[in-house]
Amino acid sequence: MSEMAPVSITTYNDSVENILHTVGKPVKNVEIKIVDRETGIDCPVDEVGEILVRGFNLMTAYYKLDADEQPIDADGWLHTGDLGNLDANSYLHLTGRIKELIICGGENVYPAEIERALTEFDFVTDAKVVGVPDDFFGEVVCACIKSAFSSAKVSPCSAAARSTARL
Repeated sequence: MSEMAPVSITTYNDSVENILHTVGKPVKNVEIKIVDRETGIDCPVDEVGEILVRGFNLMTAYYKLDADEQPIDADGWLHTGDLGNLDANSYLHLTGRIKELIICGGENVYPAEIERALTEFDFVTDAKVVGVPDDFFGEVVCACIKSAFSSAKVSPCSAAARSTARL
């Protein structure tokens, strides 16, 4: 993150699991918290929300951006626009970006979660998920799936049904 570096690190003593699946723990004198986007209240452990950071190494402001448009609040927290959670051991997990979040009928849908569920099938080599405007729900999920087999045909209903159980 160019606005504040470093924010978090993993060390040689961290488990392979934490090195591979987290971005580490906050560095000394840097604070990280996760807040609910709608209420601004701190999220409990393992709950996904917006990642906020604060510390000695945070930039002062974005150049030529009006004060009321700055992503740094009155308490000095930078609203990163990233989504994630802190686990019970204070490791930071990134789950996506707020701009990628799909809000479907009032439900928050994280594209990365759906992509992971789809790619667990042996016939799917890649999947990308985006939100598509919808008059009733606001947005609906659209998945683009790359099949492992050139002749395989994956029906949308089949992929959706199989993925629903994993989400």
